[in-house]
Amino acid sequence: MADPQKNDIAEILLGKLFDRWQNALGQSARAITLRISGRDGKLYYETKGEARRLLHATLENAEKFGAIGLQWGKHATSHELDRIILTDGEKLAVFLGKQPAPLCVAKLENDLYSLLKDCAHEWITEAFQNACDGWRRGKSFRGLTLPQDHVRACQLFKALLSVAEGQHKGLDMRTFSARHLFDSKAFERLKSSFCGVWAKYNGLEEWDTDELLQTLGLEKEPHPVLLRGPLLLQQKEVILDLSCFQPYIGMPRELLGSVVPKHAPAYVLTIENLTSFFRHAREIQDGGLILFTNGFPNPDVQKLLSRLDSDLPQSTLFYHWGDTDVDGLRILNFIGTLTPNHTITSHLMSRNTWQTARLLNDQEIGKASQLRSKNVSISKLLDQLLIEGLPKDFEQENIDPASPLPATTDN
Repeated sequence: MADPQKNDIAEILLGKLFDRWQNALGQSARAITLRISGRDGKLYYETKGEARRLLHATLENAEKFGAIGLQWGKHATSHELDRIILTDGEKLAVFLGKQPAPLCVAKLENDLYSLLKDCAHEWITEAFQNACDGWRRGKSFRGLTLPQDHVRACQLFKALLSVAEGQHKGLDMRTFSARHLFDSKAFERLKSSFCGVWAKYNGLEEWDTDELLQTLGLEKEPHPVLLRGPLLLQQKEVILDLSCFQPYIGMPRELLGSVVPKHAPAYVLTIENLTSFFRHAREIQDGGLILFTNGFPNPDVQKLLSRLDSDLPQSTLFYHWGDTDVDGLRILNFIGTLTPNHTITSHLMSRNTWQTARLLNDQEIGKASQLRSKNVSISKLLDQLLIEGLPKDFEQENIDPASPLPATTDN
């Protein structure tokens, strides 16, 4: 005869009751029940004969154990179950071989106590408390549930604190993960949860995972930074004139801190797209300084832009060339925050004739609503996107490169 404690339907019903108990912890003192005559009873009524007898036997064992109470029907239905009433949630957990959520959270709090007890970042402490509040009720937090995700939950908050402390700087994603999470692939498994928490508590909820990781510098395979213009590389007593390298040069990001202007360029132009950068570098020779951002710039490119903003005279014109869509304008706006001494002007992003491909979707409108900017160039394009929709040629590869100097500028 089958072991009545292994009856699948009974375990499913008791599992539902267990989940309700955990969800109600710390909230309501109301009795927790499972009403068989309602929607909870569909599986129950699918059983017949021996299967029904085994189901009853399992539930009666749980009742004898002190975990639940059983209420039966009346008169003609007295042989059928009417409802299951929770008597003791902790005993039900033992009966089912589950660990109650409060105990799981207590273990997590103990394991992370030394890490978070002196945490100087209040938002991380707040995020952890919010996560624990949900976990105590058996809910998930950013895709993580306890106890099965105990290790990942520990790694998540270790990663958040490590990045907040700047311990990721200069490291690729896997080296950071190996050094601080003791597993080279742990961060890749956690990146969605990490970015969800980071974005929520840092006012960046419109950012997607790849954008956020790139701006933090947590890239799996950091690529050389591509640039061209009147720049010098100064390291100790060696000075290298980078303006000699045509059509452009690629540099490890570690060297960017040693790059300084040779003299004021004709302009500074950041370029979002790789193909457009290649074309501009090869086709336009006008004394400008061009820099490939690869979408949102990583921290090393951000620092270089901020240094150029400080070192170059205010008369130097700063431009950005990107896609004419909401994300392209978000990149333009972000770069503008790095250069407070110079107003960033869009380059080749406006249209003489705006041929609409489609209207913005809800997600794009949501991102646009976060983008209100004092930058006239951004505001004008944003209004056009919201009113007229996405232009057919919004991708910058559709546009031939041109110098942003006044004689040929489209702005």
